[in-house]
Amino acid sequence: FEARLTPQHNRDFSCGLFWSTKRSQDKREKMAETVSVSKRGDEVWVMTLQGNGEEGRYENTFNPEFIRAIHAALDKVQNESKGSAACLVTCSSGKFFSNGLDLGWLMEQEIGGEVQLNFLRDFHKLLFRVL
Repeated sequence: FEARLTPQHNRDFSCGLFWSTKRSQDKREKMAETVSVSKRGDEVWVMTLQGNGEEGRYENTFNPEFIRAIHAALDKVQNESKGSAACLVTCSSGKFFSNGLDLGWLMEQEIGGEVQLNFLRDFHKLLFRVL
């Protein structure tokens, strides 16, 4: 997976995840926009969780790619805020605001292995950052 940042209309920002599978190698690269950030007024930002998972069933489950997308959006807010304070409103466009950890992905990893531990550390870093 590769995270790419895409500016939209000067003040809007999207972070998307690009992927290809064996079935789609011959097709053009697809993009799933997972998190968007837009600025409203002077220092009010809106971060929208736009889903991961099957189309039409976006659950905003936390996996490494989703966490990276959120961090990228938060970096954008932090880097472009003018003062020491800004307001960040979070919302969702999917069925759920968040359906929690991506347990399917997490359980596919070696239990107690490095991938799981690194993921949990990254998730905790995100929690510390937003709380």
